[in-house]
Amino acid sequence: MSKRGGRGPVHIRRNLNDFSDSYIPDSGRAEICVCKQCGAIYRHRRWVLQAELTKEERKNAQEIVCPACQKIHDGLPSGVVTLEGKFLKKHKDEILNLIHHEEEKAKGFNPLERIMDIAERKGTMEITTTSEKLAQRIGRVVHKAYSGEIDYRWSEDVKLARVYWRRDE
Repeated sequence: MSKRGGRGPVHIRRNLNDFSDSYIPDSGRAEICVCKQCGAIYRHRRWVLQAELTKEERKNAQEIVCPACQKIHDGLPSGVVTLEGKFLKKHKDEILNLIHHEEEKAKGFNPLERIMDIAERKGTMEITTTSEKLAQRIGRVVHKAYSGEIDYRWSEDVKLARVYWRRDE
């Protein structure tokens, strides 16, 4: 767990593969796949958006549901970001724009990193994501832009990151 409340560095867990993601199979997938929901393409062991397929590739491509669309359908996030405080109420639209911009940047690197849902209740906003990394990135950019207090927590037994950000003023 790492905290930042004006003291010390923030340590973010990076590239740890302690747990495999059950939504991303190690094998058994065709060489080229196309997600029938979002159009993401799996090729050369990597998911990409807005890629062109040749006629031969399109003919041989297997239609599937990508891991991100499957997580969204199942409602099982890998990241949860909770934002709260008086500052959030006053700057909600700016913060939402920043969050959506960060999601677009993340999807450029990995189209499996997506926001699943944004729920607002009683002065808090909860953002669920398809990956731990995106939750960390959202927390980091909100904290960098608006300061406040941030806390990162990782589950011990499943692939889940929780990020808590708060700012009153």
